[in-house]
Amino acid sequence: MGSAPRSQERTPLVVTFAALALLGVVGHLRVDDDSFQHFTRSVEQVRALDWRTFATDVWNKPLPGLVYGIPGLLGIECARLASVAITTAAAGFTLALARGLGVSATPAWVVVIFFLAQPPVLRDGFTTMTELPAALLLVAALWAELCKARTRLAALLVGLVPLCRVELAPVTAFVGFWLAFRAVDAAQRTHPATDARVGSQERRVSPLRGGAGSAESLPAPTRGSAPSATRFGAFATVRHALLPLTLAALPMFLWQIAGALVTGELTWFSQRSYGYVRDWDLPGLLRVNVIAGLGRVLPGPVLVAGVSGVAWLMRARSIPRNVRLVVLGIVAIHFVLLNTVAVYPRDWYGAPSGHAVAAINPRNYSPTAPLTALFATFGLVALVQRATPKTAFVAAAALAALVAAFNLDSPADAISIAVSSALTLALAVRLQRSEGLARERIVAVIGVVALVAPLVVRPFFWYPTRWNDRRAEAVLALASIVRSTEPRPARVVQDLSGGLALLGGIDGLDVDWRWPHEFESALDAGALVVTETDLHFQPLPRYSASLRTRLALGDGVSEIRRHAAETPPPFSTFDRVIGRNRPVYFTVYRVLDERVADLGQTP
Repeated sequence: MGSAPRSQERTPLVVTFAALALLGVVGHLRVDDDSFQHFTRSVEQVRALDWRTFATDVWNKPLPGLVYGIPGLLGIECARLASVAITTAAAGFTLALARGLGVSATPAWVVVIFFLAQPPVLRDGFTTMTELPAALLLVAALWAELCKARTRLAALLVGLVPLCRVELAPVTAFVGFWLAFRAVDAAQRTHPATDARVGSQERRVSPLRGGAGSAESLPAPTRGSAPSATRFGAFATVRHALLPLTLAALPMFLWQIAGALVTGELTWFSQRSYGYVRDWDLPGLLRVNVIAGLGRVLPGPVLVAGVSGVAWLMRARSIPRNVRLVVLGIVAIHFVLLNTVAVYPRDWYGAPSGHAVAAINPRNYSPTAPLTALFATFGLVALVQRATPKTAFVAAAALAALVAAFNLDSPADAISIAVSSALTLALAVRLQRSEGLARERIVAVIGVVALVAPLVVRPFFWYPTRWNDRRAEAVLALASIVRSTEPRPARVVQDLSGGLALLGGIDGLDVDWRWPHEFESALDAGALVVTETDLHFQPLPRYSASLRTRLALGDGVSEIRRHAAETPPPFSTFDRVIGRNRPVYFTVYRVLDERVADLGQTP
């Protein structure tokens, strides 16, 4: 009984680690992705022991900087292995939390698949991003409290979450107050002044705290099991609540103090912050919102099972109300933040002005991906037990239709969510009505569909490989141009890659990545300007119209080089078939005088 079940629990995690590690080695560098910029910045800060920049880097954040920077000294493969370990650990804690909440019959691989089947998790599970470390800390904090009754450890873990994703500070505060409530409640239950009428069974710590048994093996705490507040005392209440609140706030407080000591400014954090509250006009809200973003986050089976799981959780008497509220509250707060906080420039290309909220980017949903997997697991349990209410099916169908409608401008996303949700709903309804379908077969079918759905619609998420990465070839070509240019340029204004300096071996020159709308303010005399172009060498639309006009007219600039990356067979044929790894074209200009820099930024 001991070794076999443990082996069955570990096997999906071992397979997950091996598969993601292989992808981390084979997959391309993603030099134009934030993951490579996080990697390069982390390595540069650790290598230089630059603790002053490390303490004030609001974008890279301190914890991922250490986690990726230290192993990254040995190469990006080692940094990616750290990321793989984080993703696997998050999957493991999600499974452990599900077991602690009473889900014992569902196979371990199903829980793990519900976690990995979310495309942003699968896509970034082996890259050096900041969302999955936050997810790991959050689910580990819930596990520590609900399965091990380690409130102090839980408070410290959730306090570290903003050091990975700053916008999750409200989630940390919410969980911190919940832990304070739990600490006071636990102290009251074990206080000597507990009413004599409360028996030893009722005074026992809930299995959700101590980890003994399942959520269904013992009765949940009742109001009568707590002593009166007057006997416990107000001072004792404050004392027990203060410790978890302090531990939850401590990491962010220490980061603030470190930044203030380095900069000499108490307001350093707000000065370096890049987030703002979105605009609230109706057209923008309808086009960009957290529901629309789900089209690239949840495959149909996870959406349907997740809605069913939420319905089950709201009625589950085996789980204390405060536990249900905190799990649902974390996701609700996170979704409000995704829909409210804009983290990209106001006139960011591809979004209505003032609506570049976090929900635009699928990976910003990943910090609560373990809870999404948990909801889907609960929903699958309810489906297998034929205990899903009809209202849950209706709600799932309505949500899937709404997500599809919001994504009509992206047919692949709309078709994916509509078709996979419809198939899952049909299977679920059939299960509810039929007694002849084997439970194991249903679980297997839904699990496989959940994993395959995002891969079919967005295939080869790991492609291109290290050996035919056209964008990496383009960045290396740009580095060669920069190194050979005489006289040495004053700076390089580019947005091809945040890792140009590290990848191209360029020292002592400002080659940092910039937002396209910032180009014109950086065009000093002698600088190089690099614009990505189409195949006719026309700058892409993400650059401002004024900049494109001036480059075309040669107003104060001179074109010095053009580049087009080509890939030899057999990759070129495969690239055309799947429509990925397109050739990268760019043009390099030298600024001849300062006239362009003085013309301002016209969007």
